[in-house]
Amino acid sequence: MSDYLLQMIEVQAGVITDLTEVNKRLLLELEQYRAIEEEDNIILTMMQDIEEGKEDLIKMSSV
Repeated sequence: MSDYLLQMIEVQAGVITDLTEVNKRLLLELEQYRAIEEEDNIILTMMQDIEEGKEDLIKMSSV
């Protein structure tokens, strides 16, 4: 009976180790996704600024 319990503990330890590794990888992917999202937001802001500048130039040239 004790061999069975030891095997169960070893299996549980293996599962915990695997889940820890999966969790680390998911956290890394999340960090990468957030970095990409932040870059996208910066690019979007830049595009909006360019569009506003373009509109301002059009207004100024028609005066």
